[in-house]
Parts: sequence; C-alpha cells; structure tokens
Amino acid sequence: KTFRGSRYSVKENLGNFEVAETLAQFPRGAEVTVFYNPADPSKAVIERTFPDGAFKFMAKLSAGLVIGTVVLVFSVGGVLEGIRPHLAKPQNLGAAALL
Repeated sequence: KTFRGSRYSVKENLGNFEVAETLAQFPRGAEVTVFYNPADPSKAVIERTFPDGAFKFMAKLSAGLVIGTVVLVFSVGGVLEGIRPHLAKPQNLGAAALL
C-alpha cells in the first residue's frame, strides 16, 4: 500500500517556512527512514524532532509547578498556624484545614 501525507515532521506545519532547508535535507529519490503510527500508517513523518524551545518550555513549566507547590504548602501552613490559637480545640487543626 502507498500512503501520502502532508506533514514531514512532528513540528507544527508553518506553511512555507524553511521549505528550501527541509527539501535540501530530503532530496527526491533519497532513501529515508519513515516514522509512523502502526495503528494508523497514514500518520507518518520523516523527521521527529521536537519543536524549537519545547524542552525549555517543559523545564520552565516543571520548575514553575514545583515552586508553586512549595509556595502553596508554606502559605497554607502559615495560615493554619495563624488560626491555631483561635480554635477551641487546636488539636483539630487538620480538620479545620479541610474546611
């Protein structure tokens, strides 16, 4: 069976952006490795590099989530310690946190 596709890469198709550079990498008639989805071979690409900046984005997102979690934990902890003296039963601080 023959399959044809319009995507050469997992990168977003940006129209005519860098077409000459891409065509130079894969000249007509050259032998190339094709990466395809075994469940749907019509979904195939010949270049599987990630978009530029994808790794930096994921690293920044991960760092932001870690920092945000730490800030949230310490903020909630500070609030709970602040209300502890005002509770009738301070040992029930955990239950108060759930409210």
